[in-house]
Amino acid sequence: MAKKNKSKQAVVRKEVPINEPPVMSGAVMARRPHAQSIKLPMVAFVSSIMLTAFSFLAAAYAIASEAQVARWFVIAFILFLALFQAIIQLFVWMHLKDKGHGVPIFGIAMGFFVALTCVLAGTVWSWLY
Repeated sequence: MAKKNKSKQAVVRKEVPINEPPVMSGAVMARRPHAQSIKLPMVAFVSSIMLTAFSFLAAAYAIASEAQVARWFVIAFILFLALFQAIIQLFVWMHLKDKGHGVPIFGIAMGFFVALTCVLAGTVWSWLY
């Protein structure tokens, strides 16, 4: 058997400067792009929870209120909160805010258009017949 000639290679270690802040400090996290990316999902998640809680509170207030809040107002308020929450979820969780998502945005817009057309056609049809 022939012996392999192994030359010793110097191990190069990356020196960390002494004045470098610790890894978990807020100053370092502010400079890292992935640390900033966690802010938006957390804000979206908390706002979705709050919008859902507001919807439940509006429904509970309408049921338990002695002031007899107008039913149409509560329904419109809940629908507004649902629309706002859907927009948040589309842009944050489905990444529609990112570049290169023109085709999914177009598909969602066309689906919304078709659904709106069907609702309007059904409404007119039920009024006429």
